[in-house]
Amino acid sequence: MPPSFDILSEDCLDTIIPRILELVPSARIVFLSSLGKRIHDSTARVLFHTLIVQDDELALLPSAGINSAAVVANPGRYAMHVKKLIVRDSDILMRAADTVTLPEDESFETCTPLSSTCLETLLKSYSNLEALCWEGYLRPPDGLCEILVACNPRLRSFSYDPPTLPMSQRKNLLKWDAPSLPLLADLPITTLRLSWLSQTGTRTFTSLLQDLGEHSTLEDLSVELVWLDDPLCEAIVASGRKLRRLRLSTSGTKLTDKGLIAILEGCDALEDLWLDQIQGRLSRALWSKPSGFPMLHRLRITISETGPSHSWATDHLTSLEYLPTAGLGEMSVTRTEAPPRMYNDVPMYNLTVDDAVSLQPLPAAMQRMLREAKSFTVLRCDFWMCSITDIKTILDGCPKLESVQFCLDAPFSKLLALTSTFANLSNLNQLRVSVNHVHAPGKPPVPLPPHGPPSLPVPTDSPVLKSKVVLPQLLDFDQMQNQTCLAKADLSDPSMPLLRDIKRFVRKCPKLKTVVRKAWPRLVGRETGGEVLEDQHERLC
Repeated sequence: MPPSFDILSEDCLDTIIPRILELVPSARIVFLSSLGKRIHDSTARVLFHTLIVQDDELALLPSAGINSAAVVANPGRYAMHVKKLIVRDSDILMRAADTVTLPEDESFETCTPLSSTCLETLLKSYSNLEALCWEGYLRPPDGLCEILVACNPRLRSFSYDPPTLPMSQRKNLLKWDAPSLPLLADLPITTLRLSWLSQTGTRTFTSLLQDLGEHSTLEDLSVELVWLDDPLCEAIVASGRKLRRLRLSTSGTKLTDKGLIAILEGCDALEDLWLDQIQGRLSRALWSKPSGFPMLHRLRITISETGPSHSWATDHLTSLEYLPTAGLGEMSVTRTEAPPRMYNDVPMYNLTVDDAVSLQPLPAAMQRMLREAKSFTVLRCDFWMCSITDIKTILDGCPKLESVQFCLDAPFSKLLALTSTFANLSNLNQLRVSVNHVHAPGKPPVPLPPHGPPSLPVPTDSPVLKSKVVLPQLLDFDQMQNQTCLAKADLSDPSMPLLRDIKRFVRKCPKLKTVVRKAWPRLVGRETGGEVLEDQHERLC
């Protein structure tokens, strides 16, 4: 009798085999060598669909013993299955980056970055390649785009996105000039993600968009550039006939209302707009100026909690009420934390909050907007703090909510007084609440001093406001474990709800899967309170 796998279609095999390999990784050897051609081919499609290559020629030698080396050693058998190629830093460079500042000349004596010749040899083998993601600290070799055009005519996605680094290291990371980027106009590119380009690289990117023009197939664009300005936005519009998803991020101040209005009025197919850490000079009246808007399904605005932020960075939120909400399913105006520095394997966060983004009450204009947001299924709005009355108004105005996140300007126990209001949200499955720390009076643990000299603050070159708000230091794992025990035992905290109130809340909201409660500032050390409540909810369900 033939093996049972033989009666399955290729699509079915490609669905089943990844699950098997996830549960039993060692089975890949048997699947590749002992179960026939169909199982071998399906396993190869799974294992080699996405190939991660180190930016180090030595890592491609057969002796390296990794997937990429196997493909190089036997391209005729495996290279045809590679659809996505990710280039990351070598293990050697990653270890060095954890301890020292990256060298200014982008060299490391024991690491040999991929040369143009080596990269061309690789890409020639991957005739079915559809996506290339360059995620290394070091810049690509010259001629990358020429090689892609010549060797990979099916390429649909291109990404240049170096990993996020602390500013002390990132300032030495040279930006990419991307001299041949306009050549990508000859490929059927639908997804483009670019960051850390130089001023010259930004100009070549603008040229690429202009060359794409009205015949562009671009659907997904992410841009994180210091030099993001109005002419670049106009070039996005010129190539944005099919653009559906757009992310804009800039620490520069060149972007004004003109550029963003051009996008809102000119990109008719736009469904998902993400303004991520925008420091451009956007006015208070921005959202009232466009003569028309695309039919957005998703709007996200994220602001860094720890900065640096210019004093005008959030002015444009004043006019957000003018944004049409018909058809808008998700809206987010949220805070994000800066990436931590590692100190003795413990994450160390920036301890300041810019006055420009300090916690303020929910504006009346936003209350009016959210009162009529009938189509919202996801609402994340923790940039402002909301009173109990604000939250009731929001929940009454958004009956289709499935996920909600906000900052509460009241003790958490008061929120459960709205149990009947939450019960009316029949689809709600996730609730995330940050609590203003003045309403979380429990005793947070005292952080232990680090073993070693204290780190001194690094002055910034950006003319931003100095903060008056200080965040306590994040705890290490052992301290968090102790804090969890304290949180469970501290029954005198009036901000924590009674168990009977939690049970009633859970019974009234049967679809709710996740309840997370945190304190603001987020690093106060009371995040364990969210874990306690979440565990109680899951147990009661």
